Amino acid sequence: MEQNNYKYSTTTNLPTLNIKSQLNMNIDSNTHIKQVLNMETCLIDVQIEPMSNKALVKGTIGLKVVYVDTDNMFNSLSDSINFTETINSDLVNTNCQINISNSQFIAEFEHDERMLHINIDGTIECFCNINMGLNLFNAESENLITKKSVLQTCSCVEKITKTVNYDFDFKLDAKINKMLSYDSKIIIDETKCYDGYVLINGQILNTLICEIENDGINTIKINNNSTPFKCEIEANLCDSECVADLSAYINLNSTQITTDIGETNTNFNFEYCIVTNGFVYKNISVDIVDDVYSLETFIEPVTNNYNLCKKMPCFKTVENIDTEITLADELSMDEILGMVNSTSSVTQYSLKENGIVVEGVINGNLLYLDENREIKHLPTQLPYSINVKQEFGDELCALHLNIVPTSCKCKIKRGNTLMVDYELNVNGTPYTKKQYQLIDNVKHGKMLHYGDIAFQIYIAHANESTWELCKRLHITQEQLMQCNPDLPTTCLGGEKIVVYR
Repeated sequence: MEQNNYKYSTTTNLPTLNIKSQLNMNIDSNTHIKQVLNMETCLIDVQIEPMSNKALVKGTIGLKVVYVDTDNMFNSLSDSINFTETINSDLVNTNCQINISNSQFIAEFEHDERMLHINIDGTIECFCNINMGLNLFNAESENLITKKSVLQTCSCVEKITKTVNYDFDFKLDAKINKMLSYDSKIIIDETKCYDGYVLINGQILNTLICEIENDGINTIKINNNSTPFKCEIEANLCDSECVADLSAYINLNSTQITTDIGETNTNFNFEYCIVTNGFVYKNISVDIVDDVYSLETFIEPVTNNYNLCKKMPCFKTVENIDTEITLADELSMDEILGMVNSTSSVTQYSLKENGIVVEGVINGNLLYLDENREIKHLPTQLPYSINVKQEFGDELCALHLNIVPTSCKCKIKRGNTLMVDYELNVNGTPYTKKQYQLIDNVKHGKMLHYGDIAFQIYIAHANESTWELCKRLHITQEQLMQCNPDLPTTCLGGEKIVVYR
């Protein structure tokens, strides 16, 4: 007998990794910090090394700070900090491929005139693609009769980690005095696989904070802009039957923006280094042996149970949340500018009859003007709960959710109580669980006699109908089709009809 080994990929969620780091950023000796306006963080250069029963996660957090010095000049600093953490899981082994499905960080700071003391707190959500071997029994002997069914599974064919450069122009129909800060994030709307590459369609969301002069009065404005994003990523093993599961982020340390201030408008040129990573999957159908018998020899099938995760089509939706937050009474707010650097994490989800209840936390920086009309920012956390209408017909073995806050409206309701309205872009990738019992091998025994046989094999004649077969074999049509699901309505002649007794 012959054993065929088939590689397939199953997927599982791993424990969330909590990251805490500290960073001190030195200021140029010729300047002093007067006020910090904005801070951005992102995860860059992630490397995960599977080990025995655990995985070592190494990465770098990028940080950009925009501040005003004592000469009222606007400056920015970029730096990064390395971290090393461990994920403990019995599912992680050297055959795993592990990817980041979601990450979010928030930075809080203290400063003196010459140094920023920054505390970084965040989480990383990982999922694991385990490449395993599935033993498929293959019987070529003429003495053995086998029943087969079709197994469909999702096999990981290629891992992608690429960087692409992207630039675009944006026109603001206003003349600005100063560019205070900007924040950018990427949302992937669609991925399509072709021969040798993946086409990514999405959008880049930009938030610009500018000082604008209007009739001699300086005002601070937050301008939101959405730019279509499209790029091709090389994937050698990709074809039209593949499915790509990719994420993308902007490397802060490689971002450049050029401003051209005209008489009545301002032109911006953005240059981004975009990092894309993820996996390409292919749905594979393969014939498997799930029953075997012989007229000549007693055989005992050796079976095994296999749990497979099959990747289902991705879903996308937009949800809104409205909530109130109450700030400390000692905060003096003259005007709310808005929320910037918003990120979202998923703490848990639960499946309901017709959807998913998702709970998590939105982190952002609330910008406001105090009583002296100076810009202040306050790190803010908002818990959320949303109902996503999405039905799953089978049990889930994994669900990867990525929730991106795309816009936010803030206004003072009363005193220091704010009304906050967020729009959330929800992307999800479900994996459903299937269990199969397959024959790995057979054990041979003694010769059989006809009276010992628990089944009967009949060779059909040409043009014999299923009704005639049932009458001849003294069984119902349901029993006939249960044992012979591929039997045609009218036989061509020579078909082997199996009937269990």
